[in-house]
Amino acid sequence: MALLISVSGIRGIYGKDLTDSMAVRYAYAYCQFLRNKTKKNKLTIVIGADTRQTAWQ
Repeated sequence: MALLISVSGIRGIYGKDLTDSMAVRYAYAYCQFLRNKTKKNKLTIVIGADTRQTAWQ
């Protein structure tokens, strides 16, 4: 599976398609976008994962 980038987020296999540094860069860019959009410095961001077994196959 290649790294997928869409309006709903990014998807990939951790350690293969998605690395720590990539996740940090995306998170930082998203945080900056939200700060500029909302004009707020303090934000709450929720990160989720798909834990269904079918998602791993």
